[in-house]
Amino acid sequence: MDSLGRETVYPFSLSCSTESPWNPREVVCEENYMEVSVRKNVPVIAQEGLAKEDWEAALSIAQEAVMSEWQVVFHQTGMPPKTMNATDARTEGYFINSTTSRVVFRSPYGMAKSEVVMVAGIPVEAIRATVFYKQRWMLLLVDTSAACAKNPSVFDGTYLSWVTPRLLSPLVLHPTKFVDKQIKMGVEGRPLDEITATSRGYQLLVNSTAVKISIPFGAVGGYRKSHVIDNKYNQMYAIDL
Repeated sequence: MDSLGRETVYPFSLSCSTESPWNPREVVCEENYMEVSVRKNVPVIAQEGLAKEDWEAALSIAQEAVMSEWQVVFHQTGMPPKTMNATDARTEGYFINSTTSRVVFRSPYGMAKSEVVMVAGIPVEAIRATVFYKQRWMLLLVDTSAACAKNPSVFDGTYLSWVTPRLLSPLVLHPTKFVDKQIKMGVEGRPLDEITATSRGYQLLVNSTAVKISIPFGAVGGYRKSHVIDNKYNQMYAIDL
């Protein structure tokens, strides 16, 4: 922006590589939105995720729809399914996109189609959605449901702690059959080995219902910010876990 308030915009391209291959289904919980990415070449993910009645409701809508563009069906407890095209969904604040290999659905928190449920005593926001589209002669329905813990972190004067359910039950059809493959913690999107985490004072506690992460104030991996409030010096510590 120049001295006259005029803006000049320059296109900028940014890409990054993953440290491990993409999983068939990945759910990301960010500060202000939740996002799910599903591999395209898995046409049906019926073993987990949406309940049978949700699939049947979405299928009947998909079969009747004019498939000129992508559609999304929202499912809410006690309410009939709500369908809209991708353009209308974007207008309401949702994000639907497709790459050559994946379908991506993003929802800000607090949307009208979301629900808040209690899981192991922790509030969890969940959105149950089915995205469908035509690919050649096939009609593909993709379960793009997502769920994220809503509870804030807690600071006790020494540690900054955050608790999340071990199992996000809105995303699992048969919780009793669910098996953890791995639970790890990381900073800024990169997983940490146990030795590094311990040397920084990080604590990762896992029990049958919850996962708790505790970080010492000022620990390596985060950053401090100094500011003055009411003529008093304050420090803020933040870390991207």
